[in-house]
Amino acid sequence: ETQTITMTQKAEYIYIESLGCGSLRIGKNLVNKENLQKLFQIEDPVLIEKSENVEEIQDFSKLESKRTYMVLGEDDIEDTPATEGEFQEMTEEERHEMNHRFQDRKALRTMNMEKVRREFIKEKYVPKDPKIFKFDEKTDLIPEFVEAVKGGDKEKIMSFLKKETDTKIYSFKMFTEDFCTRLIDEVDNFERSGLPVMVSFYLFGFHRFSHWMILKKETQFNE
Repeated sequence: ETQTITMTQKAEYIYIESLGCGSLRIGKNLVNKENLQKLFQIEDPVLIEKSENVEEIQDFSKLESKRTYMVLGEDDIEDTPATEGEFQEMTEEERHEMNHRFQDRKALRTMNMEKVRREFIKEKYVPKDPKIFKFDEKTDLIPEFVEAVKGGDKEKIMSFLKKETDTKIYSFKMFTEDFCTRLIDEVDNFERSGLPVMVSFYLFGFHRFSHWMILKKETQFNE
C-alpha cells in the first residue's frame, strides 16, 4: 500500500551522510530502517552519531533536529580495513584494487540512490495544487510578455527589461502574480513534507528557489 505524506506543519529535518555517496536532508518522521535501506541502497543500515563517542542510534524518535548523522551498511564495512595496521600492511597493488572496487560500488550506488529517491518523492508527495505541474502559458504568463516574444518585436521585448545593476543584470516580469503565489505555496508545501533532498541542492539563502528546482527536477514538472 502506498503511503503518502500529508503536510500539516513544517517537518523537523536532520542530515544524513553516507560514505562516499553524498548526503540527504530528510524529515525525522521518515527515518526508519526500511527507508534508510531504500534511500541509501544498503543492507542492514546502521545510523550513528558524528561525534567522538560513536554510538549506533537505536531509537529514531530521539534524533535531534538539524543534527548530522552517518549511515553505514555491510558493504561500507567490508570495503574498509579493520585496523590502521592492516591498511599499512597492504601492498600498493592491493590498496589500488581496494580503492577501485570502492569507487565502482559507490558510483553504481549513487546512481541507484538518485533513481530511488525520485521514485520515493513521486510516490509519497501530495501536491497542494496539482494544476501547477501542468504549465499553461495562457494563464501563467503575462499576456503582454507572450505577445512581445512571439511577435519578435525587439523594442517591445526590451521594454520589459529593468536594469538592476551597472554590471548589466536585468529583471523582467514574465509570470502572473497568481502563478507566483501558487508556486511559492507549492514549494512551501514540499518543504513541510520532510521528503529527502540531496544536500547539494539545498542552497542556503536561496532555499525557496532551490526547492522549486528540486520539485521541477524530482516530479518531472510538465513532463
